[in-house]
Amino acid sequence: TVNIVEAYDDNRFNSDVDKATGYRTKSILCMPIRFGDHIVGVAQLINKRLLMVNGGQEVSGKPSIAQWEVERPFSSRDEELFSTFSTFVGVSLRNCRIDQGLQIETEKSKAILEVVAMLSQTDIRDVKNIATHVMAGAKKLLHADRSTLFLVDKENNE
Repeated sequence: TVNIVEAYDDNRFNSDVDKATGYRTKSILCMPIRFGDHIVGVAQLINKRLLMVNGGQEVSGKPSIAQWEVERPFSSRDEELFSTFSTFVGVSLRNCRIDQGLQIETEKSKAILEVVAMLSQTDIRDVKNIATHVMAGAKKLLHADRSTLFLVDKENNE
């Protein structure tokens, strides 16, 4: 975890983005997103919001409420909360990756089953039709634009 109270006082801070955008980075809280022992990302919070403080005083016998803003850095409690948040993010990202993997495997299985179904209805002597079905399945499975099958012709030595 990196908790920077004043970004411009830290030599790790790169002010180029601030200069390009006109934004003013003051404080930074940065921490890894983990799943188990693996770092799967990094999360960063910039500029803890200002604390609005109300203060009252009597003016001419009437209560008056003054408000002012107080700058504050990220606290150790913020670090604890962000750490809890990052744990949930890590689990969520891992679940997304697992779900994507399952979807990809399902697509592959469907493509293979479609080829098998087509081949089961094709005359085994019809090489052209078999080749067409196999290559169409390979093209779909691998998300290719085109496919070609070159066969060896032993009789003509080609």
